[in-house]
Amino acid sequence: MEAVKDGFEACACERWGLWAGENVAELYCIGRNSWLTLYRAPEGMSPRDVRRLLNGLESGCVVIVSVRGDLVDVMAQSCLDVEPVVAHDIPWRSEDFWALGANGEGALFSFELDRQFGRKRMELAFVSDFRVHCRRLSESWKGEIGDEDRASLSVTTLLRLLFVAFLVSRGTMDGRRNFLHEEAHACLCEGKSVYREMIRPLFFETLNREESERSPRALAFGSIPFLNGGLFTPSDLERRYEELDAPNAVWIEIIGTLFSKYPFCLESDAGNGLDPWMLGHIFESLMSPQRRAGTGSFYTPVGLARLIVRRTFEHWLMGRPGVSAEIAHWLCSLEDSGAPGVELPLEVCRAVDDALHEITVLDPAAGSGVFLQCTLEMLHALHMKLKTLLGEAVHPGLLAKQILVENLYGVDILYQANQLCELRLWLELVRYYPPEGPLPPLPNLDLNIQCGDSLLELRQFGAFLGIGVQPDVEYGVLKRRYVLSTGMVKRRLSARLRELSSRAGAGLLRRIEEGYAREMASVGVESRDLFTRVPSLSAVQKARLSAIQAQRHFIARWRDEETPLFSFDVHYGEVLARGGFDIVLGNPPWFSLHTVPREVQAALKSLYRTAITTSGKGSQSCDISALFVEKALLCVRRDGLVSMVLPNKLFSAPSYESFRRYISHHSVCIEKSDWSDTPHNAFGAATYPASLILRRSDCVKFFSALGGDALRREIALTSGDVCEVLPGFPRLGRCFVVKRGLCTGANAHFIGHEVEEGGAGLVRSVCFDTGDGPEVVEIEREVLHPVLRGTHVRAYRNPMGLGHRERILFTHDWCVPSRPLAHLPERAEGWLQRCRGALERRKGLGRRPYYSLFGCGEHQRWMKVVWRDISQELEACFVGEREALPLNTVYYIPVRTAEDGYLLVAWLNSRFVRAHCRARAEHARNGYRRYFAWVVEELPWIFEDSRCRPYVPELVELSRHCHEARECGSYCDAIDALVEACVELVSQDRQVWVR
Repeated sequence: MEAVKDGFEACACERWGLWAGENVAELYCIGRNSWLTLYRAPEGMSPRDVRRLLNGLESGCVVIVSVRGDLVDVMAQSCLDVEPVVAHDIPWRSEDFWALGANGEGALFSFELDRQFGRKRMELAFVSDFRVHCRRLSESWKGEIGDEDRASLSVTTLLRLLFVAFLVSRGTMDGRRNFLHEEAHACLCEGKSVYREMIRPLFFETLNREESERSPRALAFGSIPFLNGGLFTPSDLERRYEELDAPNAVWIEIIGTLFSKYPFCLESDAGNGLDPWMLGHIFESLMSPQRRAGTGSFYTPVGLARLIVRRTFEHWLMGRPGVSAEIAHWLCSLEDSGAPGVELPLEVCRAVDDALHEITVLDPAAGSGVFLQCTLEMLHALHMKLKTLLGEAVHPGLLAKQILVENLYGVDILYQANQLCELRLWLELVRYYPPEGPLPPLPNLDLNIQCGDSLLELRQFGAFLGIGVQPDVEYGVLKRRYVLSTGMVKRRLSARLRELSSRAGAGLLRRIEEGYAREMASVGVESRDLFTRVPSLSAVQKARLSAIQAQRHFIARWRDEETPLFSFDVHYGEVLARGGFDIVLGNPPWFSLHTVPREVQAALKSLYRTAITTSGKGSQSCDISALFVEKALLCVRRDGLVSMVLPNKLFSAPSYESFRRYISHHSVCIEKSDWSDTPHNAFGAATYPASLILRRSDCVKFFSALGGDALRREIALTSGDVCEVLPGFPRLGRCFVVKRGLCTGANAHFIGHEVEEGGAGLVRSVCFDTGDGPEVVEIEREVLHPVLRGTHVRAYRNPMGLGHRERILFTHDWCVPSRPLAHLPERAEGWLQRCRGALERRKGLGRRPYYSLFGCGEHQRWMKVVWRDISQELEACFVGEREALPLNTVYYIPVRTAEDGYLLVAWLNSRFVRAHCRARAEHARNGYRRYFAWVVEELPWIFEDSRCRPYVPELVELSRHCHEARECGSYCDAIDALVEACVELVSQDRQVWVR
């Protein structure tokens, strides 16, 4: 078989193996390039042995499992894959396959292999079909029913059918592999309604009832298990629209396209069928892009979720007496890897097993439940290993049910997310029961998986006033009975629990409102006007009363919308009474606080310290994920763990200083990982994530690790500075001004190319392209200036050279650039008048003249050191042409002398500074970074130190040569050497990190 393609080095069938039981399992290395290694599995090797070997191989490898002519089956595993990616029937000579090995990234290769040749391709097709048929069903319901109710009924019905499809795949539905197809066609042949005579009886008279209570129609389905669990309980909508129906043709198409065409399997490694892990994609697909972005709901890759859960439990286990890092790693391995390398005493096993039975894990933004499913999988694997070591037998299904009802908790603000989360956990439970055995009733999860707002729940408002709630003993007792109840007992318990929670929530809300009234009355405030009537209030009193006002506004809005009351004190009181949750984990929403209504913003800012971002240059609106970390630290018990997937900007951007300060005083960071290089498509969005594991502990310092290409260091995140490099030196932002280029808001009308054969003298011909084709216009030369875009900027290369003919129509006074001209020149006025309507619609124009530009200032008339706002590394150059005007894709430092400019460029382009800036800059797509003003402003400026001054003339001269020479490699090396010498000199009595 051909084993080598372009760029691959042939190997002489090197062997790599390990002991598998009594025999050695071997793979044969048949080719490799700089990062990818190809292996061939011998004939007859089981997939289990291949997986075991893959766990021991380096990242970036492919194992050819079988060969059938030109078609091969392969397995691959990257650092993000807990289970290997399996791809079937790949044309071995296909260039599409070999091109995957050219990117040099194991995670991206694995993802693309799955997307183009593996199960992910099938998942994406199924999710697309699911969304299409959900929309068609919504449009097909007969009767007077609103659009929102139509959509809700469609989603609920299809999710139930999806659950049934998984049961069919394991032979649970009367042992028939085509159960849905056969029953639907039987109704069609008899002229009956598929929905009313098959689907509704199956849901509400069969799966939701014990066999002794079933109707003759239900018994006719055959041997069908009683599932309970609430999934097949009629909803309020279904009770309201009992006569609802949809055409048979729609149901036949749905069953044929969705549930007969695709294979399903409950085991993630059982073949090439669809497994429950793809439910997260369904959750995303059902949301509109606007709602998805507004709620920050994005898919978490399963491999990453599993990895984070595993690492979290490893750290939790290492906190148990007698458990070393090696033992914790072995226990958390999902693979059966034999005995641990070190001895694990039985008393330690017993203590850990008992602690695991008591552990409580919360996902405060559960979404479709990927982290809870991974936690169930992890807890089950831990228990099974410990039971084996203890010599105790346990039924896997009973153990999984016990974990579900006693250890896992989740909250999400979206009802559809709760539906999918429960469905996901039930499917995971079913997986632990053998197909040939009976399937017992499912537990009721609606009390463990709550629909509510984790951030704005009643406990948070009560804590602001110092109001607590003692857990209701009766509620706790009934809740333990309810989770496994069925039939009439379940209905009575459900009604009583709703009554108790509603009464407790209303009582807590009443106490909160009374507390607000008392505080306002104590300072003589009787109305909502907090300040004009009581001018003697102190600043602290005004701030507190302002917070109370914001909270009262939100609660009033809450009452008007009749939102169900949710409170951790009420619904999870039994956990908080024991000190809190042991672990809080998940991937909270990511979106800016300014996107939510003002009442919600004000309430959040009054309740959370991390909601207040640092003001000043480079400041951004708070990201909602920071608040979830604060909430998690409030819900977790002392020494408990918080493990979150967060945007990596939280660890560097100046705006999030309050977030870093808060966690530095309430936790210890025990692990931080940057996942920014994860393929963006794996998340379903362009995201730049990191994961953070904290251990709650008050009054400690927070330590984190940031990395750069040439700079690796441990950084103390303090309140004053994100990361101190060369402390004691003035920051560059205090010695120079960092500005951003101007913005037009309508580039097509202000920016064009000067035509060489244009008018002479005081007029120039400029070609504008506004979308209707190019148009040449004569413009007065006095208002035309060269344009400097970010795409023009390269290190040491002045972009204002020969052939640069792009011009901007500068409508401001050149002597006072911040002031628009009182009267435009005639030709310029004539051109802009033609597009006046578009210019007046620009956002932020206000009362200024319609032709005004944004961001104009005095410094634009100076010489400049410029760099791109987005690039792979910081690249700066000196522009001596004062007339050149940078756009807002460029940041610049105005300088008065060329010597200052050349020195700054040498400093910014040095390896030391580039590595420092790259480590701190926010991520952008495809390996790029965002080099905002604050990234450069926080750099140290060492050249005012007397020890560095002798080097300045030489650095200036070298930088000048770099700008003038075609090839400047040797000059750049000399600059780096001089900069490193300067850093070495000034760091002798200061703390510095250099590599």
